[in-house]
Amino acid sequence: MSKSSNTRAIFLVLSVSIAVLAAGELVKSKLDEDSETGSRIRKMESEIVQPRPFERAEMAVGGALEGPYPFFDQNGKPFELTSWLDKPLVISYIFTECPMVCPTISASLADFVKTGFKDIGVDFRIVTVGFDPASDKPAAMLTFGEKFTSDFSNWRFVTGSPEVVRRLSNDIGVVYEPDDQGSWKHTMGITIVAPGGVVSSQLFGMAFNTEELVADIEKAAARGEKG
Repeated sequence: MSKSSNTRAIFLVLSVSIAVLAAGELVKSKLDEDSETGSRIRKMESEIVQPRPFERAEMAVGGALEGPYPFFDQNGKPFELTSWLDKPLVISYIFTECPMVCPTISASLADFVKTGFKDIGVDFRIVTVGFDPASDKPAAMLTFGEKFTSDFSNWRFVTGSPEVVRRLSNDIGVVYEPDDQGSWKHTMGITIVAPGGVVSSQLFGMAFNTEELVADIEKAAARGEKG
């Protein structure tokens, strides 16, 4: 074989090798791209099907509480939540064995009541719902509630069947689920409901600014007047 033929053969082999390598890289790149695209799609689907807790709460604003929501209060007496929809209602979800978040939320509400900027029983009421079916019995709700108020006439600490507790949580946009440490993960905040039962606003966090609470209660009252 001539020198020229050898050169062409070597060039052909190199060309084929480069083409094979390029094709391999293209396939790998395509697979990586498909993998990333698939991950993005799955993430988007997950967020659509299971919105984040704060997003879930915001999505509930404007929705109506249809009821009924038959609970038992801290004294074991029947309590229908819709009977308190004649004025703004603040709803908090807690579990009585919570070490920090739930007591802090409740203490913040107690501090707000003490300010007197809004008169509990006249301008608004509070319902605190226990969502842990194993622990949040009426007696436990009473013990928990006594840490924050001595007057339960306009602030009830209630519990109920898991179905009713879950149904109300869905209606107001609260998320709670057990974690892998034997405790609970849940939306950190409170919901303000307008007279008539429309979800008016959400406040997030463990402690609430007095001015914000006053403003949201007044907003709920005005929303209720408009029907």
